[in-house]
Amino acid sequence: MKLDILDIFDLTEVDEPQTDLIYRIGRKHEMKSVDTQLDNTLQEIYRDRLSGEGAEDFVAQSTFLAEAYKTNGLYHEAADIYRKLLVANPKNKKFRQALEEITISLN
Repeated sequence: MKLDILDIFDLTEVDEPQTDLIYRIGRKHEMKSVDTQLDNTLQEIYRDRLSGEGAEDFVAQSTFLAEAYKTNGLYHEAADIYRKLLVANPKNKKFRQALEEITISLN
């Protein structure tokens, strides 16, 4: 039995805007662009959340998640969270120290 990827797409309902993304998945430079856009969007979300109501809860949840990642050996994910927290609040010494500790663990 021969598998045809295009037949799979024909059988599956896909929104038109998503079709382009699906066909581009194999192209490395375009995925980097999507990744950069996602990273920028996440940084904006962190800035908004840290400047609005509930910022303390958001910081507590984010640091808890980062520490959980770190405890389970997922250092890159933990570092990513701390980087975003630092971009939103560059003067925070706790975030900077945590990121430095994780960076040392990665090396």
